[in-house]
Amino acid sequence: MLFRPIFIATLTPENQLTEVLFAHETWQLLPEKAVYWPRQKMLIISDVHLGKAKHFQSQGISIPGNLGRQDIARIAALLQQYQPEVCLFLGDLFHAKENSDWEYLIALIQEFSAVRFILVKGNHDFLADKSYERAGLHVCDRFEVAKVVFLHEPQENQRDLFTIVGHVHPGVLLKGLARARFRLPCFYVEPQQMILPAFGNFTGLYTMQPRGHDRVFGVGGGVVFEVTPTK
Repeated sequence: MLFRPIFIATLTPENQLTEVLFAHETWQLLPEKAVYWPRQKMLIISDVHLGKAKHFQSQGISIPGNLGRQDIARIAALLQQYQPEVCLFLGDLFHAKENSDWEYLIALIQEFSAVRFILVKGNHDFLADKSYERAGLHVCDRFEVAKVVFLHEPQENQRDLFTIVGHVHPGVLLKGLARARFRLPCFYVEPQQMILPAFGNFTGLYTMQPRGHDRVFGVGGGVVFEVTPTK
């Protein structure tokens, strides 16, 4: 039988977060499941999976059709609030073939023309190069700045550089009163790596199994909070 770690999450002023320090840098872990890096004026978003709901609809599966537009609206709100110079997508920005959600993304990029939009390609980012060019996206497999490396998939045995990735859709299993069990998305931080939660509305969760020095920051109820293991 596989036992997964259970965490207690008690919301107090002490564990509700606005800023954390990793790799000698200050990061803002946002309840919208994104990260803002103040020193670089960079908004970091992973695994939006735009177009996924539309793709399922095209296969005859009943899915609400406005999920992609909701995600675009959430990105627009963050751009408006933080006024970043760079918006970095850590892969799986789009889920399938082009559909109307892609046009909403192009409109967003055009609206915020002062922002540099960068896509670190993920396993679902298989559109033609001309599609990314038309959208105004700079595309790369790896992005590095100030000794921080941005990739789509987690890396093992990182030593020299701090790595920020996505791909996993990390989640944490919590327990509450009356033996309640529920999962929330989380920021999962290892000594040399941070895994971002999936930004998109229509994405799943993978329950993480923390090790000794790992830290887990749950996202729920409009706040980000650190969770601690039960004893």
